[in-house]
Amino acid sequence: MRYAGVEAISKSRCAASVRWISSALVALGLTFWAAPAAAQTVQLFYSLKPGQLLRYQCNVTGQGTTEAAGRRDPITMRAQFVYEMQVLHIQGDRATVQCRTTDTMIGATYAGQPLPVAVNIPTITVVMDKFGHIISSQVQAAPQSPASPLAGLLGGQLMGGGSAGSLDVSQLYGQLHLPGFPQRPVRVGEVWQQQAQVMTASGQPIALAWRTRLIGMEDFDGRRCAKLRTAYSFPLDLLLSAMLRDILALQGNVQGTSTMYFDLDARVPVAFDSVQQTQMKMSAAMLTGEQVSASMVMRTQLRARLIAGRERQEGGTLLNP
Repeated sequence: MRYAGVEAISKSRCAASVRWISSALVALGLTFWAAPAAAQTVQLFYSLKPGQLLRYQCNVTGQGTTEAAGRRDPITMRAQFVYEMQVLHIQGDRATVQCRTTDTMIGATYAGQPLPVAVNIPTITVVMDKFGHIISSQVQAAPQSPASPLAGLLGGQLMGGGSAGSLDVSQLYGQLHLPGFPQRPVRVGEVWQQQAQVMTASGQPIALAWRTRLIGMEDFDGRRCAKLRTAYSFPLDLLLSAMLRDILALQGNVQGTSTMYFDLDARVPVAFDSVQQTQMKMSAAMLTGEQVSASMVMRTQLRARLIAGRERQEGGTLLNP
């Protein structure tokens, strides 16, 4: 009986030990499950070279509705274009980058019927530091093209060049925006904010705000990348002038989220995937004294992939830490 008792006590202690070890392993496992993201850090910065040209193939789809003259009608849009960012020059730790679009193809329907759409996307010149913070920004008005029916419906030009039915500058500041980075290593899961004021082609300021999170590190298209998600918003409260100098007032807002894959070796973005919601209401006081108003809600999805310029630049570069 004495040996049986000892055996029973040993089994009890063994079971208790197993339970304790199991509990400790579970707790340790939970700790390691939560800890890696907090422990993993990376220094994010852009590496650019004078004359460097980054070209992105972009595909955009959009769905929305318009309301005007007591009617509510659906509108759809599909577009392809190449988005280019060219480094004009570098001075100190600042780069002057020109952003423009080329090779644009766009189609749209309004109330189920094909809709001619004017494409007047302005060129934007941005001065940024190596961490992507905007120092200054200038929007250059695009050449005029014949107004589309939708442009007439919503009152004409939008933000110095694009018709209400066209791709407009909001995509370049939202869906294709290069987020700014903290001037220190950041942890996976960390969130930071960025604000800037830019001028439209008509000389009116727009306040922009971005909120970016480092999601993690992933391989993308064979590249070691940081995955970042940016939420952004900015108001559209502008006074515009149409071709006939009718007084136009635009109110609305743009908000969206953009996921960017940032090549940690080349130090440039290689991909963007984003969704944007735009709400606009435009009113016009015509020279004839007539008051006209219209509104539009548009949801667009953008997919952009780097097609040229991602090779790492050596020598004479901006932003080597």
